[in-house]
Amino acid sequence: MATLEIHDAEGRVRFVELDRDHPVLFGSGAACDIVLDGEGILPVHGRIRWRGRRFKVDASPDAEFLEVNGRKIVSSSLRQGDELTVGPCRIFVIRLDAATPEPRADRVRKRPAKPVADEATKVLQGPPTGSSVESAVVAAPSRRVSAFERDDLLAALDLNAPSNEPSPVVGSYGAPRSTAKKKPGLLARLRQRWRGVRESEDAPGREVIAKSPTVLALAGLLGLLIAMGFWLNAIIARSIASRTYNHAIELLEDGDNPTAIREFDAFLAANPDDARSGKARTLRALANVRQYITISGATWSRALEAAGEMVETTGDLPEFRDEKSELGDLAIRIGEGLADRAKRTADPKSLAEAESAVSLHARIAGESAPAFLTKSRLPGLINEAKAAIRKVEARAAALAAMDRAIERNSASQVYKARDVLLLSYADLSKDPAIVERMVRANDLMKQAAKVDPSRRPAESSERPDPLGPPTSLVARSRIEAAPTSPAPDGVAYVLADGAAYAIDAQSGAPLWRTSVGLACTIVPTPVPGDPSVLTFDARHNDLCRRDVRTGRLIWRQELGEAVDATPLVVGGQVYQTLPAGRLLVLSLETGEVQAAVDLGFPVTRTPVGDESGRFLYLMGRKDCLFVIARDPLACVDVQYLGHAEGSIPCPPARLGRFLVVAENDRIGDGRWRVLVLDEDGAKPRAVQTIDVPGWTWDAPPTSGSSIWAISDRGGIEVFAAGDYASANPFRSLAKLTPDATTSGPSFGLAPTDREIWIASARPGRYDLDVEGGRLASRFMLGDLGAAVAPIQAVGRRRVLSFQSPGGGVRLRGVDPSTGRIDWETVVGAPWPTPLVPGADGESLAGVDQAGRRLLLPRSELGRGGFVTTLLPRPGDPHAPDGFLRNLSREGKELSLIVPGRGGREVWAEDAEASGGWTRSELPSTLAAAPLPWSEGLLIPGEDGRAYLIDPTSGRSIAEPLVPQFERDRIGRWLAPAALDGESVILADDAGRVRRLTVKPAPDRRILVEAEATLDQPILADPACTRAAVVLAMSDGSVRSIAARDLSPVGSWKLDAPLVGEPRAIEGRVAVFDASGGVSLFNPDGRRAWTSSLGVPAVGTPLIRKDVLWVLDREGRARGLAVADGREVASIDLEALPVGGLIAVGSDVLAPTGRGVLQPITLENAGGPPP
Repeated sequence: MATLEIHDAEGRVRFVELDRDHPVLFGSGAACDIVLDGEGILPVHGRIRWRGRRFKVDASPDAEFLEVNGRKIVSSSLRQGDELTVGPCRIFVIRLDAATPEPRADRVRKRPAKPVADEATKVLQGPPTGSSVESAVVAAPSRRVSAFERDDLLAALDLNAPSNEPSPVVGSYGAPRSTAKKKPGLLARLRQRWRGVRESEDAPGREVIAKSPTVLALAGLLGLLIAMGFWLNAIIARSIASRTYNHAIELLEDGDNPTAIREFDAFLAANPDDARSGKARTLRALANVRQYITISGATWSRALEAAGEMVETTGDLPEFRDEKSELGDLAIRIGEGLADRAKRTADPKSLAEAESAVSLHARIAGESAPAFLTKSRLPGLINEAKAAIRKVEARAAALAAMDRAIERNSASQVYKARDVLLLSYADLSKDPAIVERMVRANDLMKQAAKVDPSRRPAESSERPDPLGPPTSLVARSRIEAAPTSPAPDGVAYVLADGAAYAIDAQSGAPLWRTSVGLACTIVPTPVPGDPSVLTFDARHNDLCRRDVRTGRLIWRQELGEAVDATPLVVGGQVYQTLPAGRLLVLSLETGEVQAAVDLGFPVTRTPVGDESGRFLYLMGRKDCLFVIARDPLACVDVQYLGHAEGSIPCPPARLGRFLVVAENDRIGDGRWRVLVLDEDGAKPRAVQTIDVPGWTWDAPPTSGSSIWAISDRGGIEVFAAGDYASANPFRSLAKLTPDATTSGPSFGLAPTDREIWIASARPGRYDLDVEGGRLASRFMLGDLGAAVAPIQAVGRRRVLSFQSPGGGVRLRGVDPSTGRIDWETVVGAPWPTPLVPGADGESLAGVDQAGRRLLLPRSELGRGGFVTTLLPRPGDPHAPDGFLRNLSREGKELSLIVPGRGGREVWAEDAEASGGWTRSELPSTLAAAPLPWSEGLLIPGEDGRAYLIDPTSGRSIAEPLVPQFERDRIGRWLAPAALDGESVILADDAGRVRRLTVKPAPDRRILVEAEATLDQPILADPACTRAAVVLAMSDGSVRSIAARDLSPVGSWKLDAPLVGEPRAIEGRVAVFDASGGVSLFNPDGRRAWTSSLGVPAVGTPLIRKDVLWVLDREGRARGLAVADGREVASIDLEALPVGGLIAVGSDVLAPTGRGVLQPITLENAGGPPP
């Protein structure tokens, strides 16, 4: 039994009796036996139970530990006077009954009977009768009865007790006379003998005490008692030692390690030579290790020291092997605790201790240590701790570098130190210490922002153009004239292949075109309320203002660097950001630079203004948001946002006082950063972050109180703006679930707060049902391709821009009320077939996609303008992708549209056929481009044969060439090359070259006049002069063979891989390589010279007045002397060519873009070579 005294939080006291047979639960739950109330008390906090020979208290798994006598324990034995603390309650053990073992039967003895008091001493009689001696009778003095004279003591010693009969009368001279009837025992006889001897020697009262039998008996008994004392002492000592040892082990098992250590110390001090001393020392050392392994883990270092001490002091004992396994587990646990502490605190000392725990474990576990470590968390924790320490050290170094930079007033060095840190530890971007220093750096940057008041006037004339006016191809769904004076708000704009186009939004007709360079990404920006538009020319980095109707230049201002943002027009001023960190202020009227703010930090995208127009908000390329005051011009604030470089895809969107910054911060997803402007507008404050699935491509469209999130994964979500003081002011109204993968760029236009137009992979119009909380499609426009530009609301049309499948950009004008596509226009597309000289030599000829003839006279090409073709309608034939060729037949020229490799049909001109063309199927799929020859069309087939057919019917007009099959030389035909009017060269890529002719009679068939087999494969189509064939070989050489018998003429190694194929030009052959080398071969097949341009050449060259003109990939026309290859002239086209020069009569045209030709003057060209 035990009694507990319980004090609750309010000072009330109660008593509880404990029973050994009934465990007691205590906690705040109603089901507990002892219900305790107070903060920190769990429903089941612990239990008290009888175990073995004592009461024990255990903490519940939820509580993890209990506090007993001020110490945190998991389980402990209870002793009288112990104090348990549970939250605000205290429990005292005021009575504790010790365990009473049952008595053993073999130890039960009867208690000796209580001795009876001795009778009075009898006085012996005097001398015998007749004696002459007189003596008075004296009573014997009373004396204390000796223990050896007590019969009860003798009975307790299992000796024969003395008889109760009177003592025998002993005479003064005779032997004692016994009156006992039975034979006395041994002790009685001894006593009688001793008494007799004494009586025979000494008179009564005169005996020698030392010789007294009583004394002798007492001495013997005393010796026996001493011997029994030593024997009992040895038994007691062994019992005490065993009890102490067993108690220590029980305490060790119960987890009471400090008390177990005291018990083991007591055992060892009292029994140093006991056989169990080795085990006791081992267990004592183990308890010492255990006592430092606590829940809080605050004593891991002491535990490691104790474990090392245990190995040093007890490692050589045989008993150590029994505890080695547990000690190894404890060593791993200690190492894990130290490594975890090193990870949390980034403490190198703790890491070193954790690593020493690994060494200690190796000493303990021996060869099996690696296996145990592999199964534990210790190696991983050590690596994580090392990483944490490296991270902390890197952070400390970065902070120190940032502090030094702040002391030097260098904001750029602060940013540099942060960037270096975040390259390795991106999660530290939100570290408070880093952010605090970034804010200080932002203040430095704000202070460093300077206003440059210097002015610079603009130019009003166009830059000189080395080329003439461009002739551009435009394909339309309907052809009608554009209005002579369209409304300023009725013009749409588009970028395509390095040019900006203005399109009439009512009809889709092109109005004007201006070159802006392939690097330009800025769509022309119309000026609100003004018949002008702002464009950017990336060739010269000019900002231009042009007339909406004609494209005429009003002014141009050189910016000095490329830009990535459209200009912002506010009032009569134009604000243009420069990526290097400047904001230019220009006059809209004159283009003059009025001032500039030099922020000294890279910026991006177009600034956005507040409601009052007093402030502009400009995004830094990374990290920062700048607030610029317009009057006076100054940087008034810098906010640190922490965005990554290049993650801002568009300008911020403003909705009232809300500023929404779209950020593509992850590989496939993005987010919005919602900021609230103060009432003055000078101080933005971040309030909300919204995740956006997918990437944002344009500023989120806004209307009324709604803002729309549109991503490239097809998701749409509309938010309603709430109170400015709210922590999460944007609330979702409805959304469409996004796709799992991206479907291309997506742009939106919100005419009203309940209507959204989308240009994406699924374009259309969606309406918001606020009451139902859903988005419904009003109409869908179908699969139009990939969107390339924002939607334009122009007049009564919505103009959407998409990539055209054949190249260029396709614009569509949509009626917003019906969703019907009114017109389609394609700009920047290539010519449907490559243009070739017309039959008259004064024009270029081609066909459109439906096979309609195109004829471009030289006069029109000189004036420039638009060449308009009709887009194929549903059901129209589609001309094969190939080339326009002329076939001389019966004195007439027959036009053919021949396909390239893989083609299956040929179109032949037929005035009587529908559409003007007859389509004929080829006898075999083409292995290479066919060649008009011998009044037919030579077909190099995929089946290895060569056919000569009538292109108007597809019938064979000669027996085909069937080469002999060679298993080790299986090749594919290359394009045939005309040698003269009667012979052609036909080669395959396996290295066989044949000269073919047609035998006219009796059966017309193709003959092989000569054949050669080369030792290398052929890389490209051959080129011929009248006397030689030039071949590019796979070993990087160019070979020339004689056309007459195909015998070798020579071989020359190229400096770099071949570019294109050898090109025949006016009886010569030109070969280009990737290093910019140009080799010219004479008509006899021998190389005339090799010259290096430094840049690879493009297209077919042209010879004019003994000068070989070549276009290079950097947009320059290079003139090389035919005689020796010396460069004699160079012209900068200011455009990248898409092919070679084209001669039309005496004029020369340069293809400066897809579907664009511009005249170039070569005769007067000069100037030093580049």
